[in-house]
Amino acid sequence: MTCGYWTRILEPGQRQGAQDPYQDPRNGSTTDLGVGLVHLLRGDGHRARPLLRSALDQALLADPFRTEGQVRAALAWAEALTGDPDAARAELARYAPTTGIDYDGPIAAQHSLHGALLALGEDVVEEVVARGRVLLERGHLGNAAVVLSQAARHGSPAAVDLIRAMPMDQPGPWMRAARDHAEGVATGDAALLVRTAQTLLADGDLGFAADAATAALAVPGAPKDVVRAATRIQQAARRGSAPSAAARDGAAAPGLLTRREEEVAARASAGRSNARIAAELHLSVRTVEGYLQSAFGKLGINSRTELAAALEKAGTGTGTAATE
Repeated sequence: MTCGYWTRILEPGQRQGAQDPYQDPRNGSTTDLGVGLVHLLRGDGHRARPLLRSALDQALLADPFRTEGQVRAALAWAEALTGDPDAARAELARYAPTTGIDYDGPIAAQHSLHGALLALGEDVVEEVVARGRVLLERGHLGNAAVVLSQAARHGSPAAVDLIRAMPMDQPGPWMRAARDHAEGVATGDAALLVRTAQTLLADGDLGFAADAATAALAVPGAPKDVVRAATRIQQAARRGSAPSAAARDGAAAPGLLTRREEEVAARASAGRSNARIAAELHLSVRTVEGYLQSAFGKLGINSRTELAAALEKAGTGTGTAATE
């Protein structure tokens, strides 16, 4: 899922001008999908939902078995995490053609699908573990760690055992945290779980941090200082994933425009027509219209006359794009 890339461009100052590894010259890019998936992996459905809705509106690649299906699965997960099971099930119904366990299919789509089903209380843990086993057998350690940690977080002893036994010579921070979480659950080491939760919280992985803290609190006879620390982390993670006013209203937070959306919006705010913008950026007029409507939705506005003020409020740099 190349989430390392997307995590980097979530950091301040990294997104503007970033090169999108999934850019498609015909239909734009999947930046909204990539960043939305990172928010889902961090347990934040409220921030993921507007991005994923934007990605779906753009109908990227128009491929129901790849991008569209992947977005619908991710959106279902986001809806489930935000407490809207009806909306989640509606997206799952639309995703039905690819709901089977396809071990050669896109990992992000399958992971999102299982995330949605698990969040809805469906009993698919064994299916998740089975997928993790296959990924391990094929040598896809990173993907296996992501999938198995999902099952481990939902109480699978088999997933915990598989993660503990995984060969990790030089694990990255996230894989190390996944292994430590599994080790803490398997051995009843509440202190290790708290340290893992602290690391995850510092990295912004709120959903995983809350789960590790909850696992620490479930350890019988845990020391009082460990219990207090786990409680604080659990509360902080839940506060951090609470919806903002913009998220509750269904709008994206300011600053979430993609590079192309910023370029189009800046030119539109300067009075350029869609045809002129299309010529300047070597896009079709229809693509320009799509970017502009996506920007409107994220900024919470309905017309070009509101663009300049909305861009300024969002802190989007418009000077260069508007005067090229």
